[in-house]
Amino acid sequence: MRVAIDAQFDILLTIDKNLEYQQNMNKYPIIVVVFDVEKSKIDFLKLLIPQFKAQINEFKNGSVYRII
Repeated sequence: MRVAIDAQFDILLTIDKNLEYQQNMNKYPIIVVVFDVEKSKIDFLKLLIPQFKAQINEFKNGSVYRII
C-alpha cells in the first residue's frame, strides 16, 4: 500500500481478495479495486474491464470495491 501511495496512485487494481482484511483501508487515500476472478489469467481479467470502466467514476478514496 505504501508504495502505491508514495507513487501517487489513484487506484490500486489487485486480485488479492484478502487485502481489505489485512489493511485498514480507511486510513489510506487510495481506491482499491479487487478483480474477483477464479484464475489470474488475462482472459479472466479482461472480462471484468467493462464493469470496472462503468463504475470508475463512482469510486471513493479509502474504499475497496470488488468487481465480480
